[in-house]
This record gives sequence, structure tokens and C-alpha cells, in this order.
Amino acid sequence: MPWWLFKKSQPKNPVAEAPAAVTYSIGEEKTEQILKDSSHKETADYQAAMALFGNEKTPTGKSNSTQETEEPSEVLNFEWIAHTDGYHYKKMNDGKFEPTPYVKNSDGDYVPYS
Repeated sequence: MPWWLFKKSQPKNPVAEAPAAVTYSIGEEKTEQILKDSSHKETADYQAAMALFGNEKTPTGKSNSTQETEEPSEVLNFEWIAHTDGYHYKKMNDGKFEPTPYVKNSDGDYVPYS
């Protein structure tokens, strides 16, 4: 073996081994119990996170407000938001945006971009 000036250094901190993989097999009773458990979906934190990411199926809470029982009015209130991409978007009162981009005409009207 050739002579070398520099010795190979050993790592100072031992590297932790990778954890064992968790495997599930079809038909195992333990697997079926784990997959059927949906208690985490009932927690308020989970529902708040799903509502934040736009999951319409997840209730964010129930209130006794009369506004929820009323039918939505035919005229939806919204605000025009100019984006840096040059298009305008409708921002609804609930904070959600309509995905259709609009352009503003010279007369001030907004028309869908086609």
C-alpha cells in the first residue's frame, strides 16, 4: 500500500441507523384497526388545518349564526385584486379567489381572459 501523508479521519459522531420500515399487509387485524382509526380527523387542529388548505368537506366549526341558515344572496360581493402577472382576480368575501383571470378594458369593465 502506498504511503500517504493524510490519514482518513473517522466521523466524530456515529451516524444513526435508519429506522426500520413500517409495513402493512392486507388482511392483518392490526393493519385493519390502524386504517379504520379516524379519530385524528375529529380533532379541532386537524379540521383547522384542512380548512386552511381549502378542503371544502371539512367543517371548521358550528355556530348558531342565522347567516349560515339563510340562503346565499344572488348578488355575491367581491373585490377586484390586481396581480403582478397583469391579470385581475375576484376575491370573494370569504377570502377565496375565483380562479378565472380577468383583463380590464379601456372603459373599466373586467372581462374573462380567453
